[in-house]
Amino acid sequence: MEPDKRDYLIQEIRQWRRSKLLPEHYCDFLLNLYAAEPEEKTASWHGLTPAELRGMKGTSWFAIIGLIGIICYLGFHFTSFSQPMQTILLLAGSAIGLAFGYRFRARKSVLARIGFGLGALLVLYAGLDYLQAQGASAWVVAGFTAVCAVGWMLLGLMSGIGLFHFAGWVVLLLVYGWLLYRYIPAFNWPLTQMAWLPPSAVMLWSGWLLHHKNRAPAGVLFFIGVLLWFAPELFGMLLPEVRGGIVQASFLVKLAAAGVVLFAFRKKWTEWVA
Repeated sequence: MEPDKRDYLIQEIRQWRRSKLLPEHYCDFLLNLYAAEPEEKTASWHGLTPAELRGMKGTSWFAIIGLIGIICYLGFHFTSFSQPMQTILLLAGSAIGLAFGYRFRARKSVLARIGFGLGALLVLYAGLDYLQAQGASAWVVAGFTAVCAVGWMLLGLMSGIGLFHFAGWVVLLLVYGWLLYRYIPAFNWPLTQMAWLPPSAVMLWSGWLLHHKNRAPAGVLFFIGVLLWFAPELFGMLLPEVRGGIVQASFLVKLAAAGVVLFAFRKKWTEWVA
């Protein structure tokens, strides 16, 4: 069976199970029937099959070795280059990494993740390094970091790799926390909770609304919502105005509450993030 048709049938069967249209044991039987097709699986190394590795031409091998050598040489002498040349090299490396990830995106292999991750990190590093050399203000640095975070989210959504979607949200939340810490005076414990808990509720609710249509982004929003649930305690550790005992007690109470809620609704959220 074609992969697209099999994926569609699996999604439909899961929908039947959630809506109680068919008995659970029958849905489990259908899922096992369509999800396991060992005869169609081919052994691969990070998305590359042995046949593809054996069929690579000598020029391809030498090109890969030469590229690795060039990268190592540039890395050894990177600090000796001028600032504009460093920025150009970083952006060129980012373009190569993104192109490499795009080449292997259909397989969602480790190679695609490495390429996309390298390209995304080099863009962020090149921008921050350039802004620091130019003496940019903290607002400009924060704005650039936020733009990169949004770019990581879009990259994760378009490539189907949830790790980049999640990483983009984490970086954006770090920028949000930095802005709160730096520009809001007289921060107290209730205000800390109010700054983080409403976004947590929004993320969890958005993920719940989205999970019927697209599970992968919904799962990311779920985990971000859970992270935001505990964010006030992490943020409170940086505030001298907040006592450590209050932070620890609040964390334990929230952990217990989260455990009770997750256990009570385990049949819901496990289907959500699966």
